[in-house]
Amino acid sequence: MDITPEDFERFLNWLDPDRDRAIAKYQVVRVRLERYFACKGCGVDSEEVADETMARVAKKVAEIGDSYVGERLRYFIGVARNVYLEWLKRPKPIPLAVDPIEPPQPLDEGDEKELLDRCLERCLSGLSEKDRDLILRYYVGEKSEKIAARKKLADEYGLAPNALRIRAHRIRTDLRSCLEKCVEKDNDDEENARKITPVVKNGLEE
Repeated sequence: MDITPEDFERFLNWLDPDRDRAIAKYQVVRVRLERYFACKGCGVDSEEVADETMARVAKKVAEIGDSYVGERLRYFIGVARNVYLEWLKRPKPIPLAVDPIEPPQPLDEGDEKELLDRCLERCLSGLSEKDRDLILRYYVGEKSEKIAARKKLADEYGLAPNALRIRAHRIRTDLRSCLEKCVEKDNDDEENARKITPVVKNGLEE
């Protein structure tokens, strides 16, 4: 699904008029979608179907942006359910034995969302402007579109494709470490900290 720069800017503005807050919310939603699809059993496809969900919402903002009222995450949930149903119809490879996956946590848990929102804002604000731009754009698109977008990004930053991948991996690793420390520090309830930290790890893994 092709997303134009105008689509993407409109999408970010729909998430929040403040760009830094929009980026933080983008990352929160993406983490939660990947977790949702992983717990639904999408396995290695979780990142792909999360990207597809984000792309579909970004395209729909032009139609529903001015009229939609309510929590943005609820709209993502509705689209994610449709994407999941479509994924179920795809031909599947023979699955390998895996450890049982704990039941998915509801996407609209207020405490978890608030904590991740706060920590992502804090951690993203600690990145340079270039690193924030790179890590956000690195995940835009899907399949061939994502490959083309990453090639363009590498050209803009004067990096070889492999160097871009390494840099994105470093930023993601730093961001994940910051998130884990933030969650542990800000959550006084140790039980909730153990529950939320794996969400952060799963969402920022390759």
